[in-house]
Amino acid sequence: GGVIASNRKYLRGAGTADHTADAARKRGNASVDPVEVMTTCAVTGTPLNFASTVACPYGRLYGREAAVEALLRRAQRDKTNANDGDFEEIGGHVRGLKDLHPVRFQLGPSSDETQTTSSSVPVCPMTGLELNGMVTALLLVSKKDKKTTPNVVSERALKEMGLEALQAEYGPFDEMIRLAPPASSLDEIKEQLEQKRTLEKLSKKSKKKDGTKRKKMDETKDQCSIATKVQRKESSSSLRKSQLSSTVASNAVLSSLYNNSSAEQISEKEKNNNLFAR
Repeated sequence: GGVIASNRKYLRGAGTADHTADAARKRGNASVDPVEVMTTCAVTGTPLNFASTVACPYGRLYGREAAVEALLRRAQRDKTNANDGDFEEIGGHVRGLKDLHPVRFQLGPSSDETQTTSSSVPVCPMTGLELNGMVTALLLVSKKDKKTTPNVVSERALKEMGLEALQAEYGPFDEMIRLAPPASSLDEIKEQLEQKRTLEKLSKKSKKKDGTKRKKMDETKDQCSIATKVQRKESSSSLRKSQLSSTVASNAVLSSLYNNSSAEQISEKEKNNNLFAR
């Protein structure tokens, strides 16, 4: 007789995709090959095309097309309330394309002598160390990433160069994400990400509130400006009248004309009154 291994953890190859992005996946096997993590897509488990690779805030690596397709499936599923378990899912921490950062490895020859075929592997552009999962790799993330130069370095390069020199050589970058981190540090990474996003939300609310306050201040300023213009106009009109009266009073000819005109008007009025009085 024998034992039928019905439990998945006893099956060959079970748990080898523990690093995938599916948060609901049971991780029965805690030992994950770091080389596999650095060379396979976290959604499909297929080998990565290093020319088209992206990473999430957790430091997991994805094929660009596979990640986009996973996001589209999730959006479609949320829209139709469908639950299709035939496809691997991307983690909920990836809200959209904005959370997927381009990864540009510098490639070099592999140091693995057991490989029969020549292949290129990610290496640190500063130290030349092979980024095979055994060496800590850091992704330099920039909000306005329009460069084509490598943006993945080893932790050793950071320690040797210092942050300032690294910024000068590969910057400006806004943050560093450790690629393929060990499972033991995942909780800390999640906590840091939640804190970061909470601060971003508070900052947006503060900016929105400041914008509303600034708009009200601008409206009040406009109203005061209009009122000031009206007052200036009225003052200018009064000043012109006053200047006209002064000019008439100081000029004998103008004063005579003005007084004669007034006298004629009064005299005509008196004539009419006298006419009706009779």
